[in-house]
Amino acid sequence: MDSPADPQPDDLLTGALRRVLGRAMGVRLFAAGAAAPARPAQSAALWLTLFVAIWAGLHLLDPAPERIPGQIASLLGWGALYFAAALYLAQSTTERIYNIVERDILPHASERYKAAVAESLVRSYPLARLFGIPLLVALAAIVAAHRTLAFDLSPHIPAWPRAPETWLWVISYLIYFWTAAIAVVAARFYRIFAKHLELDQDRFYVLGAADTPLVKGLARLGTQVLIFWVFIFLATLSSMVLAVLPTGWNLPPDSWLLFLMVPVCGFFSLGFGSIVYLESEDVIRSTLQRFTNEAASKLQAASNALLDPRSGKVPDSRERLDLLAGWHDRILEGGRYGSRIRAAVSIALPLLLPVASIIVQIFKSHP
Repeated sequence: MDSPADPQPDDLLTGALRRVLGRAMGVRLFAAGAAAPARPAQSAALWLTLFVAIWAGLHLLDPAPERIPGQIASLLGWGALYFAAALYLAQSTTERIYNIVERDILPHASERYKAAVAESLVRSYPLARLFGIPLLVALAAIVAAHRTLAFDLSPHIPAWPRAPETWLWVISYLIYFWTAAIAVVAARFYRIFAKHLELDQDRFYVLGAADTPLVKGLARLGTQVLIFWVFIFLATLSSMVLAVLPTGWNLPPDSWLLFLMVPVCGFFSLGFGSIVYLESEDVIRSTLQRFTNEAASKLQAASNALLDPRSGKVPDSRERLDLLAGWHDRILEGGRYGSRIRAAVSIALPLLLPVASIIVQIFKSHP
């Protein structure tokens, strides 16, 4: 018999989930630690305050007006605002995820399901995967961004600037790429919840499996994660404003940095998130279909015992046969799961921008 000090399945699952997500979709900056701001808006404001203070300090070190081109200053300003928005979205979404798990999943899941999900979360998220791999991705991304930005600015400046603000751009964008990659890895947690749903098939409603509280809770969880990626995608898309700023502050219309960063970041945020979302939805749908098909097959067997025209078996009364047929149809209909609209949006948005960018580049290269 377990001692009172042994952790309960609810605590194991929430503890494992918090280990993965922290307070901001896996990002551990101002959104982690006991002294961190409790509200997302405070975390965003703290980031902006710190960034502006560092930028102002670097400006005091090198106050010459020609120290950096306006394009780098624009990138610094947009990047700070983007990260503040992303931090706000990540922290507020994580809070909603915890609320959904606490209110819509834990009360309706079995102890076996909770323990299995907790174990999988711990096993699937070693620190190297959660932080190490994203760091490698971020290093590759900042090298690519550095080279493309140098190519964009080469017609405007004779050499790559070496002012302190340039290093601020490199370090801050490395942080942006790293934390974005962490969020991409951490947000895959939803698939683990979906994968273990089959453990709780005995809790499904026979005449409405898709309306089972645990299934509806997982649907809310998946929708919340998808909404997060939609807003992150829109925040990334806002970088296109850098192409329409006043001369001297704008990136060129055919900027390689924008042409590469926006589609690539869009795919690895909403695009990759959509793949995980659709895969998880398919796991849930398949689990429900297996359950309903098994239940419906029992009714088919009972119907065959009443009706078999090949052997001349025809029931005197249709009442029982109609009742079985009605149950059969309700079971199959009640197992239908998923939203075609959400699936269409999750597929279309991450593909729309890369396709549009490619078309624009083709027209520009063939005047």
